[in-house]
Amino acid sequence: MSEVQGNYGQETGQQEPKEWERLKQEVIEGLTKPSKAYVLLRAMESEIAEIKKEVETELVGEILSNGKEPTTYGGFEVKHMNGRSAYVYKECPMWVDADTERKRVQGLVQAATTQGVEIIDKETGEVIEPVNMSTGKGYLKMEKAK
Repeated sequence: MSEVQGNYGQETGQQEPKEWERLKQEVIEGLTKPSKAYVLLRAMESEIAEIKKEVETELVGEILSNGKEPTTYGGFEVKHMNGRSAYVYKECPMWVDADTERKRVQGLVQAATTQGVEIIDKETGEVIEPVNMSTGKGYLKMEKAK
């Protein structure tokens, strides 16, 4: 853990327990239901994300006003990095045609796999066989209860 996390008592100089660590301990000890802790942690995460965006905007301004010189705090150096460059393939008619064909074939493969049968591509006469499917990792979904 870095020194920039948590609240620091001005009188003692000691780090106070972090809310998320307290919640974790309460779940482990059976004092708080995991569902309650999860909802609270997600709320904290959302609030922190909003605040972080605002602070990042100010930080970029600070770094740019210093001639793009990195800033350092608590042993961490923060630099402003330019966004990545990307090709705009959609401007190329050949790429658009190839992408359209890929999507068409993808639809045929999905239909063959869903139906569990071979499908004949009417445009090319090729046989499209079902393919194996992979399953992603499960996740927790949180939404407002009705």
